[in-house]
Amino acid sequence: FGNGYSYTAPVDGIAGGACADGKQCDGGRGGLLFGNGGDGLNGGWGGNAGLFSGNAGDGGDGVAAVYDNTTGALVSAATRGGRGGRAGLFGNGGDGGNGGADNGGESTLAPGAVAGAAGADGGEGGSGGRIFGNSGNGGDGGLATTRNGDAVGGRGGSAGRTGWYGN
Repeated sequence: FGNGYSYTAPVDGIAGGACADGKQCDGGRGGLLFGNGGDGLNGGWGGNAGLFSGNAGDGGDGVAAVYDNTTGALVSAATRGGRGGRAGLFGNGGDGGNGGADNGGESTLAPGAVAGAAGADGGEGGSGGRIFGNSGNGGDGGLATTRNGDAVGGRGGSAGRTGWYGN
C-alpha cells in the first residue's frame, strides 16, 4: 500500500535538488498491491501503479534546448517527454510528458552558431488497467522556432493501450 514519489520542478529542479540541471528523474512506483505511481520530471518516466489497483504517474516534460548566449552554439538539445506509467488490473495509465522546446540560438551569425531548431518528441501514454481503466494520453511534441534555418517541431507521443473496458 502507498503512493510513489512525485518530483516537482519548484522543489527538485532547483540548484542542489534531486533533479537539478535537467537531470531525468523517474516517478516512484505505487505500493505492491494498491497505490498510485508518482510523476516524473525532466523527461523521467511516470511510476507504475500497484498490481491490483491505482492510477499511474505522468511522464515528465522534456527539457528545452540550451544555447550559448554569446556564440549561439547548441549546448544541449531538447529532450523527449517521459513515458506515462502503467496501471495494474484496475486504474488509469499516466499521460506522457511533452517534448522539450527548441527556440534557436540568440546569435545566429557567430562562428559555431546553429542554424535551425528541432523540438523533441512527446512521451507515450501509459497503459490503462488490464481489466478496467483508461489509457494515458501521449505528450505533445516540442515546439521549435528559429531566426535562421528550418524549425521542426517534435512528434506527439502515442496513447497507451486499454484493457477489456476503458477508453
